[in-house]
Formats: sequence, C-alpha cells, structure tokens
Amino acid sequence: MKRFGRWVRVFAEKLPGWPKASDVALGVYFPYLATEYWKGEWVDRIVNLRDRYWFDGIARLLLLNQFNFRFIDIGRAVDVGRLLKSADQQSLWVFSIERMDADTQRRLVAFAAAGGKLFFGPFFPDKDLSGRACPILRDALGVRSITTLDESCAQIGPVQGWFDGKLIHAGASKTQTLIRSAGGKSVAWKKTLGRGHVVFCGVPLQHTFDPAIDAIRILADALNLTSRCRAKADGDLPLVWRGTDSEGVLLAANYHDRPLTARIGLSQPGFQTDELVLPPRKSYFFPVGVEIRPGMRVSATGEVLDIATKKNETVLTFDFPGGQNSISLTGNVRRVEASSGRLTRRKAGRWRIDFGKTSCEEDRRDVRIRVL
Repeated sequence: MKRFGRWVRVFAEKLPGWPKASDVALGVYFPYLATEYWKGEWVDRIVNLRDRYWFDGIARLLLLNQFNFRFIDIGRAVDVGRLLKSADQQSLWVFSIERMDADTQRRLVAFAAAGGKLFFGPFFPDKDLSGRACPILRDALGVRSITTLDESCAQIGPVQGWFDGKLIHAGASKTQTLIRSAGGKSVAWKKTLGRGHVVFCGVPLQHTFDPAIDAIRILADALNLTSRCRAKADGDLPLVWRGTDSEGVLLAANYHDRPLTARIGLSQPGFQTDELVLPPRKSYFFPVGVEIRPGMRVSATGEVLDIATKKNETVLTFDFPGGQNSISLTGNVRRVEASSGRLTRRKAGRWRIDFGKTSCEEDRRDVRIRVL
C-alpha cells in the first residue's frame, strides 16, 4: 500500500484524464440483476446462472483473453443508432437465459441487422419474462429447434473441455459451426443477420478449466475482434490500458502464487516488452508515452514511484520486475545512468536494464534512473 501511494502521488493529476479503454461492450439486462427483493425458485435460478456463467464466465473469460469491456444497458429504450455507436467495435456480448422481454429481443435483432456484432448465450431466449412464447430472436435467426443435450463436454480446438452444465443445441440453417459437442452436435455458431453477424454459444462457459479461455478466443475471432492489449505468458495475465492513444498506463497484474514469464504488447500507442518475470501476487503500472517534464516523455517496463527534476537532470525512481526491462525517452537526452541493474543502450532513445530471472526482488525496488 505504501508503494502504491507513492505511485498515486506521481500520477494524481494525470490519472483522472486517462479513461479506461474498452474493446467490447457487455450488455446489462436489469431483470437478471434486480433480484435483491425477489424470492422463489425462479429467482434463485437466475442468481445461480448469472453468477456462474456471466460474472465467473463471460466477463472473466473476456478479461483473461485481454478483452476489456464496459457496460451498456440493453433494456433501455434507446434507438439502434445509439446502441451501435456505444458498443465498442460494434461488438455486444449478452448473457442470456430462456426469458427476455419482446422489446429487448427486437432491439438485439435490430442491432445486429444494422451492422452490429452480437454474442449471446448460454441459453436461447424464446419466452418473455412471464414465461409466454416470445420467439422474436428465434424467428429472426431461423432457429427451428432448441434442445438441451445430455452432454457437458465440448470440443474446444484440439482438446475437449468439460463444463458445469448441459450444452444447448439451437438448430438453424446457414450457420457456421464454431464449437461442437463431443457427440458432434453444433453448440456454438455464427450467422449473418442483415449487415451484421450473430454468434450464439450454447456452452455454459465458466472459468473452471482452461479450455473455457480458448473457447472465448474462438468466439471472438469469429466476430473479427481485436484487443488493444496482448500478452504471451506462461499463465493467465489480465491487462488493462488506462489512457489515450498517445499516453497512459498499462496495468499488468500477476495474481498467481508463482512468477509469470511474459512478453506484453500494446497496439495504440505502440509498446512492446522483452521477456519479463513478474513476481507472484504483484501488479505493475507501466508508463507509456507519459510526459515527465516539458519536451520529455517516458515509456518503461517499471513502475514510476518518484520524479525529481532539476535544471539539468531528472531522476526517476522505479520498481522493476525481473527480466529484460526497457526504458524509452524522448527529448534532449545526453546520458542515462542506473543505480542498479545492467544498463545498456540499444538504440537512440531506448535503453535496456537487465536484472536477470533469478535476481532478488529488493534489487529491483527504488532503482534510480538519472537522465542528463
């Protein structure tokens, strides 16, 4: 907490102007959430399914694939144009059960038909909230039958994954199968609707086993989605970008009880690391393109804990992870010195500071980088 407080003092003025970036939109449907004052078997079922397949399922799995999201209330009477404009990359991910009111179903159909990219599942809504038949979404997608399979195992790429719930088969024509059950039935597909595309996934995705992470990637690829952040690591590594297209901070959070070896990238603004070793249960805010004094900006794989500026020099205090760290500086820089670590100049404006994979973590804290 003390270390985090030091970081906050450095970025206190800039942080409010750096919004969290999102790659996709998560649809919020109020009837699935407003359960605090209801009682009964049906309400208990909603809470159970929502917590497992939305909170611990779709939302978590998107983050583990480096897709950050924001929320859109799909139950409001907003026009389709505003919904399209609000959804990041025109991609809207909706957790659904069998019941959904008619207006919301129409809104989702219109969203996709107007050019949006719609995902929904794991259940296919074909009833209204009172349980009466309401096949608006079903008819628009030409679904002939909806069957709950006596299967819980699906083929996810080259491996089979087991899921905590039965798979749903929605039979429709002109679909592209994305995931099949172990028995060969289509349980996730893509279909063109108007100018847009719809992906239905009847797999009860929950982050119990790792194939669920790969399943989300298959579904996102089918909608041609890209994420601003990317990581190649030997474990799950959520990344969050908070900033603009020119400056901000990239959060890398290792919540594991072991070190993670990772290479991390950011598409906009451009940022690419060498191999880093992130300590267990520790996170870093990497500065990217951040102005530290007039005419000078810094990008680095360490967390800035202090900036001291004098007339002819600036001293940056960093907390670095292990591995091959980097520092990039723009502006009039004559020389760079480091209080610890092996510092080498790679090319104009870029230095490498190597601590090795097994160096003591204390050696990487409060490392002073003197910029002359």
